[in-house]
Amino acid sequence: MRKIDGQRVIADLKRLAEFGRYKTGVHRPTYSPVDVESRHWLAAKFSEAGLDTVIDGIGNVIGRNFRTQRRLLVGSHSETQPYGGWLDGSLGVIYGLELARAFADDTDYGVEVVAWADEEGHYGNFLGSRSFTDALTEDEIDRTRGRDNGTPLREALEQAGFSGRPRERVDPSRYIGYLEAHIEQGDTLDTSGLRIGVVETIVGIWNYRVSLVGEQNHAGTTRMERRRDALACLHQRRRRVNNRRRHPISF
Repeated sequence: MRKIDGQRVIADLKRLAEFGRYKTGVHRPTYSPVDVESRHWLAAKFSEAGLDTVIDGIGNVIGRNFRTQRRLLVGSHSETQPYGGWLDGSLGVIYGLELARAFADDTDYGVEVVAWADEEGHYGNFLGSRSFTDALTEDEIDRTRGRDNGTPLREALEQAGFSGRPRERVDPSRYIGYLEAHIEQGDTLDTSGLRIGVVETIVGIWNYRVSLVGEQNHAGTTRMERRRDALACLHQRRRRVNNRRRHPISF
């Protein structure tokens, strides 16, 4: 039976939240001084848990276990959205750290921990995990700039002290799987009185660009059947779509 120290988890989460504390939340953008400071703090905590730890050339903090042959990789991101919540991302990292502690003496199964860099998209998108899975090219790094200040990614990495370090790559044979715990962002568990759930599907977001083209005409004297008002066409279109949803047509 593995023992988890809940008070230690809460203490670590609260300490991590001090890096960039803002009112009830946290402001810790990727590669900012507080983000870099927090990554070094995480690296020290991973090492204390007996993990061989490195911060790689994109800023991922990775704690490895060389004592076992079967390993589970656990983690999340550690930077935040601007003035974001203190548990978003951080919870998954600290949960991984506590699991590594719990399995520290296990010779059959081990836990490795990762704090990804820039999952929140301050520079590009999913930089840390894409770098780890060899899906981030050097050319893309050269082209990428910060979304808020326009700082080139190369410059940000240099200022953070990560420039020139090798970027770690995943060895699929090393792991039996990957697990990421996350604070619930909806209300399903909360309203159901449940404490934990397993995600089986994720939200799909589609973006559309719609052009509504109408015909300019006199609003007072043009008969309704002759009008081609763009907004009226939108309402008609929505009614047709809703009707199809309620009454699907079979072919």
